[in-house]
Amino acid sequence: SLRGNAVDYYVVERGNAVGIVAITPANMVVLQKQYRHPVKEWLVELPAGMIDEKEDPKEAVKRELLEETGYEVADPIPLVEVHPASAILSNTMEFYLGLNAKKVGDPQYDDSEDIEQMLVDFDDAINMAMRGDIRDMDTVAALLFAKEYMARKDPGTP
Repeated sequence: SLRGNAVDYYVVERGNAVGIVAITPANMVVLQKQYRHPVKEWLVELPAGMIDEKEDPKEAVKRELLEETGYEVADPIPLVEVHPASAILSNTMEFYLGLNAKKVGDPQYDDSEDIEQMLVDFDDAINMAMRGDIRDMDTVAALLFAKEYMARKDPGTP
């Protein structure tokens, strides 16, 4: 430690991940309800997943979006890179914004995934995050970064 104290640390080594705020032409955000055993709750989250070895993060996020939701976006816009749980996890998570998300197929879930799809108006999703109805911190952060990006893109937005 900085003060010279001996400290035991436990670190979970994990690969880097990506997630996406995918917004349809009707201004709906593609969200998911997923059971998370560590907290024993169904959490509302953005589509996200691990980056495969030597995979470009932008390609990884497009792949994860398609696999988990059946939606695709043409050119994901980088939003932010965060440390999801820096007290215990070693990885980073890159979030993207995907505009004009289109449904092109059905989700292809892994055996370990128990997911319910949701489409929520973007402003309602922001309100859900601010009220604490969305409790996954990565999702909250990414939604707020997306809101800021959209406000700068359209200076007339309050």
